[in-house]
Parts: sequence; C-alpha cells; structure tokens
Amino acid sequence: MQLYMVRTMLESLIADKSGSKKTLRSSLEGPTILDIEKFHRESFFYTHLINFSETLQQCCDLSQLWFREFFLELTMGRRIQFPIEMSMPWILTDHILETKEASMME
Repeated sequence: MQLYMVRTMLESLIADKSGSKKTLRSSLEGPTILDIEKFHRESFFYTHLINFSETLQQCCDLSQLWFREFFLELTMGRRIQFPIEMSMPWILTDHILETKEASMME
C-alpha cells in the first residue's frame, strides 16, 4: 500500500498534464526528473519482487491453460479444433511424468 502511495504521489508530482507553469516538474532539473521517472517505471515491479514466491506460483500455474483448452474441446461439439493431447499443459505434464525428474515433480 505504501509503495502504491509513493508511486501515485510521484506520478502526480511529475505529471505534465495540467499545462500550467506551477507544476513541480517545471522547478526540477532534467536529470532529477529522469531519475524520478526511472524510479517510477522500475518500482512497478517491486510488488512482484516482494511477493516473489506468490508471483512464481502464479507464473507456474498452468491450470487456466488446461481448463480453457479442455473447455474449447468440449464446446466445439462435433468439430474438435485440436485434441487435448496437443495442448501445452498436457505436453508439459507428459514430459514431466516421462522424465521422472524429481525437481520437476514439485
């Protein structure tokens, strides 16, 4: 929440949308504005880095792909667009089970 507030305040301080000369942006030097903008861009990812284990779990979760492809196969009725065996989650799961590598099974 604090990071969100800092980012919001920085954005409003350096915003050049008002068109008036009384913005903080007009009283800052060029390199300072660039540093603030750089921090603002990079700080977007801080929340993901702080919650790294949760972010990693979300990145590795393939369940959405599985259910979408499976649902697509079921809803097409007589015309199957592609078999479930050709879906990426199926291929990855099959690879993990066939290689029997312990680190992949976790």
